[in-house]
Amino acid sequence: MAELASGAVSSLLGLLQKEAQLLGRMGSDVEFIREEMESMSRTAHLASGHDKQVRTWMKQVRDLAHDCSNCVDDYLRSGDLAVHLARGGVRRYIWWTYWLVRKMHDQQNAALRLRELRDRVSDVGKRRLRYGVEIPSKGRAAQILPSSTPSRGSAAAPGVIEDEDDDDDDTLHQVVAAMTGDLDLRRGIQEHRTLEDFCAEKLVNWVSTSREQEPGQQGPSSIPSIAIVALDAGASSAAAQGALELATAHFDKSFSINLQALHHPWDLPVLPWEILYYILFQCKQHGTGQGEADDEKRRKAFQDKLNTHDEIWKEIEKMNIDDKIEEVKRKIGEVSGTTEEVKNNKIEGTKYLKATTDISIGMLHQALRLMLNSEGLSIIGRSSDTKIMQETAMMLKQHMESVVPKPPIQLDDIQYLDILQKVFLDTKPSHAKETSTNTATTLGEDHIKEILNNHKIALDIVRELLRWSQLPEGNSVKELAKGVLQGVRDQNSVIDAAISETEEKMNENPRDTKAKGTNAAIQETNEKVGEISSAIKFSLFIKGIVDKIKVPLERKRTLFILIDDRGYISEWEGIKNALSLLDCSNGNAVIVITNNNQKAQGFCSTPWEPITYSLVGLYYDIVLKMTSQRENEGGNNNSQIFRDILVKCDPNEFCMRMFAHAMYANPNRSYEELRRLLGSLQVFGNSTDAYATKAKMIFKFSYRDLPREHKTCLLYLAIFPQGHEIKRSTLIERWAIEELITNEDWPTVVRHGKRCFQALIDRWFVTPVELSAAGKVKSCKVDGLVHDFITKIAKKEHILDMRLSQLRAHHFSTFSGLRLRASDTIDTVVEKLPRYLHKLHLLKLLDLEGCQYHLDKNHLKDICSILHLKYLSLRRTDVADLPHEINNLHELEVLDIRQTKVSEHATKNIVLLKLRRLLAGQVDPSTSHEMGKPLRSAVLIPRKINKMENMEVLSNVKAYSRNGAELKEIRKLGQLRKLGVVIVNNENHLKNLLWAMSDLKECLQSLSITILKTRNEGDTDNEQKVLPHDLYNHLIQPPKVLESLSIDGPTKIVRLLTMFAKGSNELAKVTLRHTSLKKKNLVHITMLPKLCCVRLRQNAYTDKELTFETEEFPHLKNFLVEQLHETDMINFKKGAAPELEKIVLFRTSIKHLCGVGALPNLKELELKENEQLVLSPEAGTVSADPVILEDWTDSTDIIVHKDGATSAEKSALTFKKKEFKHLKYFLVEGHHMQTDIKFEVGAPELEKIVLSNTNIESLDGVDGLAKLMEIDLKGNKTILSLFATANHIAKVTLSDTCLKQGDLQILAKKPKLCWLLLLDKSYDESHLTFNKDEFPKLKHLTITCSKISGINFAKESACKLEKITWSFTELESLSGIDNLPELKELELEGKSVPLQVWRDINAHNKKLIHKRTQVQDEPKGGPTLANKKKSAFFSIFPSTHR
Repeated sequence: MAELASGAVSSLLGLLQKEAQLLGRMGSDVEFIREEMESMSRTAHLASGHDKQVRTWMKQVRDLAHDCSNCVDDYLRSGDLAVHLARGGVRRYIWWTYWLVRKMHDQQNAALRLRELRDRVSDVGKRRLRYGVEIPSKGRAAQILPSSTPSRGSAAAPGVIEDEDDDDDDTLHQVVAAMTGDLDLRRGIQEHRTLEDFCAEKLVNWVSTSREQEPGQQGPSSIPSIAIVALDAGASSAAAQGALELATAHFDKSFSINLQALHHPWDLPVLPWEILYYILFQCKQHGTGQGEADDEKRRKAFQDKLNTHDEIWKEIEKMNIDDKIEEVKRKIGEVSGTTEEVKNNKIEGTKYLKATTDISIGMLHQALRLMLNSEGLSIIGRSSDTKIMQETAMMLKQHMESVVPKPPIQLDDIQYLDILQKVFLDTKPSHAKETSTNTATTLGEDHIKEILNNHKIALDIVRELLRWSQLPEGNSVKELAKGVLQGVRDQNSVIDAAISETEEKMNENPRDTKAKGTNAAIQETNEKVGEISSAIKFSLFIKGIVDKIKVPLERKRTLFILIDDRGYISEWEGIKNALSLLDCSNGNAVIVITNNNQKAQGFCSTPWEPITYSLVGLYYDIVLKMTSQRENEGGNNNSQIFRDILVKCDPNEFCMRMFAHAMYANPNRSYEELRRLLGSLQVFGNSTDAYATKAKMIFKFSYRDLPREHKTCLLYLAIFPQGHEIKRSTLIERWAIEELITNEDWPTVVRHGKRCFQALIDRWFVTPVELSAAGKVKSCKVDGLVHDFITKIAKKEHILDMRLSQLRAHHFSTFSGLRLRASDTIDTVVEKLPRYLHKLHLLKLLDLEGCQYHLDKNHLKDICSILHLKYLSLRRTDVADLPHEINNLHELEVLDIRQTKVSEHATKNIVLLKLRRLLAGQVDPSTSHEMGKPLRSAVLIPRKINKMENMEVLSNVKAYSRNGAELKEIRKLGQLRKLGVVIVNNENHLKNLLWAMSDLKECLQSLSITILKTRNEGDTDNEQKVLPHDLYNHLIQPPKVLESLSIDGPTKIVRLLTMFAKGSNELAKVTLRHTSLKKKNLVHITMLPKLCCVRLRQNAYTDKELTFETEEFPHLKNFLVEQLHETDMINFKKGAAPELEKIVLFRTSIKHLCGVGALPNLKELELKENEQLVLSPEAGTVSADPVILEDWTDSTDIIVHKDGATSAEKSALTFKKKEFKHLKYFLVEGHHMQTDIKFEVGAPELEKIVLSNTNIESLDGVDGLAKLMEIDLKGNKTILSLFATANHIAKVTLSDTCLKQGDLQILAKKPKLCWLLLLDKSYDESHLTFNKDEFPKLKHLTITCSKISGINFAKESACKLEKITWSFTELESLSGIDNLPELKELELEGKSVPLQVWRDINAHNKKLIHKRTQVQDEPKGGPTLANKKKSAFFSIFPSTHR
């Protein structure tokens, strides 16, 4: 309410300031009103979080401001002489006297009215004090307002931010772009993704990055791994399926190992060698064992595991490992003397091995050298420990494998090295092991080892400790050491043992000490060599399994998928090391699917994070991408609280998506704000009521930080019915007319309106319906919960008048005081217009679009008496003419007469000085399906067009004079942005048009020119005279900001396309029709830097071939060809149109489409009713296997061979490998199109196929389309059977297929089908039955087939179904609702709902939305109405019943 009151007052203040001079005669009344309104404006702005009393006062302020504004408008209009002077002729003088008298009368009335309003203003101000209406102070208001961080990241209070005026149109865009670094990337994040797409994207990124890192690795490589967290069995299955699809595209082989199906639950944990064995078992069973029970699989796996175990151990026993180790032990005893000699050698700069472990490996090293008869003895001290260990490992391998014949299982050098390191370097004394987990604060573990093995070093350390001032007093070394280690309780025993041993060594004989040390070293070495035996055997066993696995892998790139739903995996490092033996250089990888969030991170290779296969994981990833730039720039890392909020929203996807869009719109939200939101969500559980409450919280979280004007514009959308399509341009016009965006000039209002519209799209308050060729949203709608939320707020804020039904509120302006009965429809209002005129006198907006009642001139005359009218739409009505009283609408700014029967002469005498948009014409064929409709119907340019200086849009107007003088008058419209003009193909019209264009070069953004042939113009252009060169050079000044150009009709007088394209660096869209151009005429548009859309329609191009040369059309995204009958080839050469995304061919005679498969970014391909078409895989050639699409009236199929000959054979459409790499959408349409379609690994990204009225006989390879999620089939009931093997489909739309119950069995078992739409004539029986175990994943069912009158759901059928939408002619039965545990909502549209259905719905607490199509009585015994009159009254409202 504060926004509305403040906006209304601001508009009034702007008007008073603008017209201060003219209003000066009104004396002190105007000054008093202005001063009071200024104070009220400031007060109203502070009033947020107010109570009912404050809202009532602000409503009075708002209404008062509107009344004052209307009174001032009346006064100004009565004194505006320009309106009468603009009429011209003698009347301008005759009207002078009448105007003077009328002016005096009207101004007198206005003065009296202003005096009354002054009293009202004074009374409103006093009333606030009289009733104690308290407005919070600025400080309190800042506290009441929700805390929100503005987009700029500043610390200013929200109230201050809302006060700012954003005069610069690009400010917000620049701020957002600077904040994120890449606006296009953030736009891409907004695209709605499925869980499958999300998981696939993350996996592909992981695979690609892992392969990039492989070449740089040194030494043994570790197998790349990642975890997918799937919290339930369904998610686990879907994740596994997604991983297999990844394997198909990026790996040569793949094996899925479900541990629960193979391993007994009592035999835990699963050991690394068992994982390897299960991989081996799956390799053996690959392609077999499908459908076996888990118990049977476990039995087979266990038996095979025993057999494999015994087989490998038999091979190991043949190697005599124990005997080989005993030989080593015996040789170690012979090495002791040699060791003494080495120790006695004094080598300068070299210290002998420091510890017993070093002596042990040295002894083993020397023993192996002696056994292998190596030359001499190396001085160990001169070699590094690493080199000694490596040499020892090599010799140990040589010794162990010195048998005949060679052992079948052999370890690598690195495996022996790993064994030695574990045995010799990782072993600790028993007393040290007990305390290894504790860390000393003074002495480290290495210091303790030195104490145990070298008494001299120990004494040095203790003496050093004596110098520390903090040591306690004492005489013994033991006491001193204990003093140093005071507080380290766990290591006292270690220190005691070390000191005792040191004292004993000090008293021993040096020779005895040496002897004991040597014997201890030999004994310890033998013990460790004994440990080697078991380590080698185990490693050989693992290697034996690995060798068996390598055989079926055939050194190919392989993906291993481990499914662990019950936490069987425990020793992941060992498992990963074992898997790394499978030659990771080939590109092998591992995916672990688990339900344990805590363990998942451990399964991932650095630096990867687990992929959470859930809605929480999906939206968490989206939010992180949006906020990553801010965190990189030093912002707070809020990642954990993001996840916590999404977890609280789960499973409400609406909440998650709304939160993601809120973070997208403003990624700079503070941690405190996020914490408050999380705290609010934690209060509620997961009940039905909590679902709506949480959604409301998330909505308010995003709504609160909207700018003031954006809030008002959003609430205004509540006047439209839910789901009503709203045109973007119309909505912005209405916001401007209703003064919801308060700025001084119209261009600024429109600019801010566009920003507001985009802001609502960004926050997902409105959803896009239609996109333009350039990707801009052309229309939108408000759906579901958002509409409910804004409706409640709008009613509370008195935007949505309770006296107007929501079904017709959008026909009138708000705040008009209009009162209608609930039974009054828009047709009723029009029919009885004279009776309602007294209620409409303050109306500013009247939208009669689609009104079915006949509108004659009398109705329009009545409308023309509504003098405050600023917006009048007669679109899609049967209006045939405009009365001359239309000029009485002096305030009119928008006049929409599109798609009406208004004659072209009706606009000739219009003189509306404030008119900004004149919209005329029938149909603008922007899409191919409108080609059969009549083209633009233009109206005449108003004679006084030069007086309408505010004109911004002049659409489909026609020059009527012979010399086209009225075209020159257009040049005086300095604010004109969009012009659609129809001219005659003669020199005068073209010259005057070019003259006008030269003067409008700084403002014109869109230009449409239609050229009509003259009556005496022949079939050729020989009679046309080219414009003189000097005159042409004088006129050629193309618009500098031109973005859209449309030329319809040929002319040789001037090269229009060349003239407007030359130097037009902003040109983005070009449409040509009937221009008969050649390739040379297109040269100037081929290199335009911003050209993204080209449309060639109806003989726009006449050359036989259209070639896109290399580097031409660098930014073209959309290419549309319609009804070209002289061109038979379109050729895309390599490097041409690199950004082309969409191609549409409609009713063309094109025979060859070359190089289209190699376009790097092609996403959409539509082939509609083409006569004959060949797709060549290589540009410039026709392949030996051409792809032919035909549309003949007979049944003969023609195929074109490489030599050009034809034969009567069946045609085929083949997508070959490495073609159409990014194609996502494919449409084929044509009544007689007979062909076979085959996917040979081509089009791997294809997501949707549409087949409309085609005669396709075979469709091969769809089972290999891993991304195919949606099919739309129309006509020909056999088409559905072609998709029998397409198991990835999630959405199916059927129409005109006339299927039977049995035909739907093809869809009943689809594992991913979640959306089924049965449209008109899709089903040919009256009853539809869902049987047990059918449609297991179906969530949404939509039926608009009039033949279906009954639906039955059996037990355990469609168990995931959440919503049913059914538009019916007659509903006989709807049974089995109680068998749908997940069902939340039924939307029924039709005559009546049977009593039993009502009872079932009530019994199971399902939400029913019943939209009655006509007046009806309720069923007997059900909800009844008192009488027919009452029934008629309520029938106009959609009923909601729980």
